[in-house]
Amino acid sequence: MTTPNQPMSQLWPLTVTVPVNTPEDTPIIVPWPLTDANLDWIDIIVPDGHNGLTGVAVYWSGTQIVPWGTDTWIVANNEKIHTPTNTYITISGLSVYAYNLGTFDHSFYLRAHVTYTTAPVVTQAGTVGASMQNAPEGATYDESLTPAGLTGTSSELGLSEAIPEQPVSGESLTALPETVS
Repeated sequence: MTTPNQPMSQLWPLTVTVPVNTPEDTPIIVPWPLTDANLDWIDIIVPDGHNGLTGVAVYWSGTQIVPWGTDTWIVANNEKIHTPTNTYITISGLSVYAYNLGTFDHSFYLRAHVTYTTAPVVTQAGTVGASMQNAPEGATYDESLTPAGLTGTSSELGLSEAIPEQPVSGESLTALPETVS
């Protein structure tokens, strides 16, 4: 038995202020710890005054995700950039890289929208390989619990005769034929 999943969402703001004369080849790196969740989108707000002298990029676990590519930057002035990401992230995975070739400190304003689902709470667990004879109507066998390529009936698989003859597959037990080849 499991409890229903409960989707939740959060908006995570971050201000990144880049000191004057921060070169592109040695940008500042600001960790952006969020949560283990699905990263839906990122907004990057570049206020007026940057005038093409600054750049910003977002990385996840060492891989650049905004803008997509390697060693590319968002270079803008007085713009809001909305980037759908729809990717799973971990709590410590995001970092913001930024440079500033100008003569004044400049700030970027970022917002991340994350959605996460609480893990289901298991209140009753079955045994891997156990009979599904008492399973509710229409129950399915979780194939992720079966070694790769292992399909067939209990006797075809050489399982103990104490286990009643049951098909082993990711399909619905009520929809399977008597013998699975």
